[in-house]
Amino acid sequence: GVAGFKAQKLLQNPLVSSSTLGVNSGAVFMSLCAMYFFNLTEDKLFLPAFAGACLAGIFTLSMSRALRRSNISRGLHIVLAGSLVSMLFGALSTFLIQLDPLRFADIQDWLLGDIGPSDFNDFKTIFWLALATIALLMSQGRALDAMMLGERQALSTGVNVKRVKFVTLTSVFMLSSLVVSTVGPIGFIGLVVPHICKIFVTQTGQIGAWLSMLIGALLLVSADVIARTIIAPKVLLVGGVSASIGSVFFLALLYFLLRKKTTL
Repeated sequence: GVAGFKAQKLLQNPLVSSSTLGVNSGAVFMSLCAMYFFNLTEDKLFLPAFAGACLAGIFTLSMSRALRRSNISRGLHIVLAGSLVSMLFGALSTFLIQLDPLRFADIQDWLLGDIGPSDFNDFKTIFWLALATIALLMSQGRALDAMMLGERQALSTGVNVKRVKFVTLTSVFMLSSLVVSTVGPIGFIGLVVPHICKIFVTQTGQIGAWLSMLIGALLLVSADVIARTIIAPKVLLVGGVSASIGSVFFLALLYFLLRKKTTL
């Protein structure tokens, strides 16, 4: 939740999240590579997931810059690039699984996002790293507020724009990797949460970031409750439920943004 809030604030794009940037797909692919080639277990996937997240994120941002020369709407550059990167890494992941389906038979739930089997022992290994990453992300609050006025204005106030971008994006990639390596790619939480926060507070200041963590947790728990009750006694995967809700929200948001631009 907080990663999505800060990413949208940095890139000034309401469609940005770890899912739409292709970060989750990259993290999943590199995790599968680590399992396939190095026989790593699920509790040792953070570093490969982080490498994949960074690779996918850099690929998306680079492709987005290239698309600026096209006639595509400015706000859709990064979304289109992220979608292409997600499809690429998704296809590579599928190919890798098909090479040895038996090896990956036990992680099918993880591939879709599942918090059911997890307990506090799974999270204690990443808790302190996640806490440190969130603290680092929060430290960029004032600089990000200045960058909302534009990079030139931020530079004039003494903000090191390149450093802020690097620290913020790296923190976003790290938080996404921690989630993927532990419970799988639970998507669209980072997309939906910032928009819910905007109902109560503005993007400026730190209140929205703290609120995004609370709402993100509540949204995930709500999705888990729905997954466990909607067709009880069968239990759905929370990743599938959150993706379904998030996809509808994403399409609605995209529609209203395009409609607003057409009206203007």
